[in-house]
Amino acid sequence: MCNASVGFLGSYTTFSTYGLDTVTLARNHQIATASLYWLESYQLTVEPVAGFFSSQQSPVTSHSLLTTHFPMTNNKLLRILEPEVMDSWEEAVEYDAMDFVEVNTAFAQTASELCRMDTAKVLDAGTGTARIPIILSQMHPHWQIWGIDLAENMLKLGFQSVKAAGLQERISLEIVDAKRLPYPDDYFDLIISNSLVHHLPNPLPFLQELKRVLQPKGAICIRDLIRPSDAATIDRLVEGIGTEYSDRQKDLFRDSLHAAFTIDEVEQLVTQAEIPGVRIYQSSDRHWTVERLWNGD
Repeated sequence: MCNASVGFLGSYTTFSTYGLDTVTLARNHQIATASLYWLESYQLTVEPVAGFFSSQQSPVTSHSLLTTHFPMTNNKLLRILEPEVMDSWEEAVEYDAMDFVEVNTAFAQTASELCRMDTAKVLDAGTGTARIPIILSQMHPHWQIWGIDLAENMLKLGFQSVKAAGLQERISLEIVDAKRLPYPDDYFDLIISNSLVHHLPNPLPFLQELKRVLQPKGAICIRDLIRPSDAATIDRLVEGIGTEYSDRQKDLFRDSLHAAFTIDEVEQLVTQAEIPGVRIYQSSDRHWTVERLWNGD
């Protein structure tokens, strides 16, 4: 661990980083996390923005950081974290009302192609309202699927949908922290996760747990948003999702884009987790995917 002294609204506050690879900044209850390797490689010199960070130098142990700064420099947006758990009933209903049928079906199809097994044990980390497990279970009647989340109200809605689909015997929904999985080693044939990673301040413990509970030759399908390189791209993506979305739903999407990771950052996390044999690529104008083909006997 290392510490960074950050000029914050005229005073100095010390923040512990999530690890040697990140530095945490804060303003008015907003938090931005930047990868130190990225800041080092660019050797940033930035100007302050009024009301944000001062231009004081910010020494970081064992790292060379010229200044700490506002969330955008050198055409790069730093992460602005959103809550790890969306657990009000209103948020759960708002999220479940968003039309993700097309993208969820495409994700489920990709996961199916990566794990061509008649029977399989599948973990969906960050299952939300269980839309993807329902699609997968309808595709694969002999798969057993565990959907986990920390958002109790999301899972309540998910259970209602699972029950309505008559899939209670094949889909189990549990309140579980994806960073502290209760399952034994080498347990699952396939682990999937859609749009969980950007909620995690530090996704590395999740990836390490994924590796532990997945069979050594098991399949992986993880997808999440890419953090754009500039605010104009975020604006374009948000406005492009369609007029059928409410202002609140657009705000949720904007917050998620700010909280997302770049592909370079995802590659570094997967390397640190020592997960072999994966393919990491940009799978749409707004998504990255990490996948691995099941390679069992």
